[in-house]
Amino acid sequence: MRLRGGGTGYPAAPGPGQPCGLESSVRSRASTPLNASRCRASRIASTIVRSIDVLDKDLSEWLRRHERECAENVETWMVRSLPVPVGVLVECWPDPAWRRALENAVVAGGELTGLLRGADRERGAGIVTADGETAWSAAPTFLVPHPVLIGELDDFRDFATELQVDQAIPQLYRETWARPPDPAGDRVEEFAGAHFEQLLLATRRCRGLGYAFSGGSAVTRVWEAGHLVEARYWIGSDAPDVPVSTGDLIWVTPGGRQLALARVGPVAYSEGMRMAALIHAGRAADDEEEDA
Repeated sequence: MRLRGGGTGYPAAPGPGQPCGLESSVRSRASTPLNASRCRASRIASTIVRSIDVLDKDLSEWLRRHERECAENVETWMVRSLPVPVGVLVECWPDPAWRRALENAVVAGGELTGLLRGADRERGAGIVTADGETAWSAAPTFLVPHPVLIGELDDFRDFATELQVDQAIPQLYRETWARPPDPAGDRVEEFAGAHFEQLLLATRRCRGLGYAFSGGSAVTRVWEAGHLVEARYWIGSDAPDVPVSTGDLIWVTPGGRQLALARVGPVAYSEGMRMAALIHAGRAADDEEEDA
């Protein structure tokens, strides 16, 4: 059937290079200001979501690093027997990461020694003694004593176990070694002869435990009674892939002078022994079988 004018009743087919009606309509709609705004808003929203994800990841990493650094700082105060002003405790306490590192640490201030449970600008430090008594100490400074220096260490351990106290720093349950009353010589040979299949494995264990490796020795430094002492445990200085056997544990001054054991303080002695024992524990499996 034809309509008047010779038409067929259907739209005429587009000519070459001309868009069809539907495509033209879509393009027309997409080019309107409203749709263009929607496209821009969608792109902006996607960018914001990606930015939030990145910020969330960065913040989480920063918080983990901050918490780790706080605990490391408190452990440094302990190992170095550094006096901490009560004002520092008060300022740090509101920060959850600092509080986590400080809370339940054994502190000593004035005549009181006990678990740190609070810090207040007016009252000082809140302490729970080994007898379970709570008191506030107004001492101007506090020590976070190394466990080898805590006279009531066993009592505090029992008390903490009973209350299920959790410490962020290894203090109450830290491995300790008491120096013999009248030690002879200038070295400890107890940890010598441990075999590692490669020097690389030994140095990797040193660094994994947080100890420096310098000049063929694992090293830990301790400030004690105002003096720096360095414990050195010989590992080896060959090529990284060469098998090694550990040597003696010694203590030296900053100038490199080796100390007699009788002149090594209790904290430096304990920390040196702890370092050597931890590294020694990673020796080759055949060594462990022979020891057994």
